[in-house]
Amino acid sequence: MKVHQLLDKYGITQNPFAQEDAQSDAVFRENCLNDIHHPSWDKIFGRIGDLSTSIVFGEKGAGKTALKLQMIEYVAAANRSTTEKRTWVVVYDDFNPFIDEYRERLGGSRRRPEKAFKYWQLSDHIDAILSLATTKLIDLTLQDPAPSDAAFRIENANLQTLNVNEQRDFLLLAAVYDRSHDQSRLDRWSKLKKKIGYKNWEVLKYILIGVLASLVVIGIPALFKVSIASSWPYVLGGVLASWIPYLWQQLYWYWTGSQITSQVRVVDNRTGVLKSLLTKFRAKDLLNQPLPTRNRSDLRYDLLTKLQNLLKRLGFHNMMVIVDRVDEPHLIDGNVDRMKELMWSFFDNKFLKHQEVSFKLLLPAELYPILQKQDKQFYERARLDKQNMIPSLSWTGEAMYDVVNRRIRACSKLAEKPANLEELFENNISRAELIQLMVQLRVPRLLF
Repeated sequence: MKVHQLLDKYGITQNPFAQEDAQSDAVFRENCLNDIHHPSWDKIFGRIGDLSTSIVFGEKGAGKTALKLQMIEYVAAANRSTTEKRTWVVVYDDFNPFIDEYRERLGGSRRRPEKAFKYWQLSDHIDAILSLATTKLIDLTLQDPAPSDAAFRIENANLQTLNVNEQRDFLLLAAVYDRSHDQSRLDRWSKLKKKIGYKNWEVLKYILIGVLASLVVIGIPALFKVSIASSWPYVLGGVLASWIPYLWQQLYWYWTGSQITSQVRVVDNRTGVLKSLLTKFRAKDLLNQPLPTRNRSDLRYDLLTKLQNLLKRLGFHNMMVIVDRVDEPHLIDGNVDRMKELMWSFFDNKFLKHQEVSFKLLLPAELYPILQKQDKQFYERARLDKQNMIPSLSWTGEAMYDVVNRRIRACSKLAEKPANLEELFENNISRAELIQLMVQLRVPRLLF
């Protein structure tokens, strides 16, 4: 008997177990997303309004991607029920663009894959998260008309309540971290500035000084009836001196832009573009701001806090960062040592316990034995006793039995009587035997 014949016999319209990846699994998305959970779901996810960091280790096929999709859907559903105290979600699961950009900044032999990740730091992770969060925020702010789904919609009424400092913070984050490929950063920045109502007429000050001073210098010889031919060296020198404040400003912001470009290693910044954007701010608005011109994590923490304060004004009082697919970047491709080098800086208790941010680290099982071998200094920095850690994302037999039955029922809705798992086996095979076999298989992918 062929598989489709067996399924047809019980009125099962499609193979419930054909897809191995939750990302492309329609049966899971349409029928199991909100109904079937891993036994450790409560510890991993927590509860809306009181989300905390959790670190999960699971082998391939254990359901890490399914967990990610379920967490996103749970947050979205909660967000739809209120316009206040929503949760902003950042999905950090495509490392390739950040790794490629980072590697471009390395010189010589350091660019080799076996060496590159040795230089990856926590500041690179924070920059990547800031880039993902900022780009998503700008996308939703500029989307016209506004998205019909209220889960992450940015309300115009909230945008109009932003004060000057919050407008500045929004535009500063956009200048450094926007990573859209649909439009140029200059165009998106200008549209965002107009959308939020930031006024920056003061940026014309140095141009006006240059123009007025040049007119005065040129007019002096005529006023005193001095020949232009005899006074042109002085006039030229005076005109050039008139533009010194403007030229100094341009050089200063070009130098600042070049510092940001060299220090933010995971975002494709261009010094000329950054200079153009920085000169559009009022000088007093950027005074003492934490521009990421140095390789210091405290500057990133300040920028992360600015993003959080901005999100609060837009109705998002918490942020959840989901990390997944660590083993999939093309320069890692399952290499355990490179995964360790990429992720080890993430294990910093100050970062993982950052106020009103919950991190959900869905990590490959291969990293857990390495984690257990770390020294005392690592454990003092990571404080894993303070994180909700799941050493193994293994499933109980009963939980997998429920998953299988739910999928079979979902695919036999058109049958007069929806099928169940035990009907597919001989009568002398009991439910207990099936569950015991499932325990040995450990994870859904092997079971399917």
